[in-house]
Amino acid sequence: MSAAFGAGAQIIELKGNDKKFTKITSDATASWTAESGSLSSSDAGLTTVSFDSEALLMEVKVSRQANDDSMNLSEALYTQALGAFREKLDSAAFVGTGVSPEPEGIENFTNRANVTFGANGNKWSNVTYTKLLEARKLLQDNNEPEVTGYVMSPRSFRDMERLVDSESRPNYPPLSIMRDFEANKVFVTPT
Repeated sequence: MSAAFGAGAQIIELKGNDKKFTKITSDATASWTAESGSLSSSDAGLTTVSFDSEALLMEVKVSRQANDDSMNLSEALYTQALGAFREKLDSAAFVGTGVSPEPEGIENFTNRANVTFGANGNKWSNVTYTKLLEARKLLQDNNEPEVTGYVMSPRSFRDMERLVDSESRPNYPPLSIMRDFEANKVFVTPT
């Protein structure tokens, strides 16, 4: 499974010329009003986000002999195609340049909530689970109450699993993070 889709990414079907979605940039506010009192209005910060249609395709050539001789050719090609598509989709979703025809990945979004884990190679043992809690808080501060997934490299995942306390006992994550892990919301991708 694609880590991006496992963590909640979606494919949006674009129909005709409808390629814009509304994005909330700031919240409208509600206020208590006395009976027969005047209503205070507020503006919701709204903008539009434009989407472009892109296609991810794959063509595989197979010799007639392989086609005639193989008992599992279609399954093998299907497995290969799934892996190739998963790799390209995750790469585009996380680090895509946005230069057509490649979609723009999260890494290149402006105004995104961001928690920095340090320079490439920074060890999880140096940052513990607090960075995941910071990420949860950023999502909640931006009106996203539920974490749909944590995506990390295999190295980071291994380092996180090896966290220990001062007496070399396994260092378990906070309850909120533990619940996310138990709900299979951790996705490991080499991207």
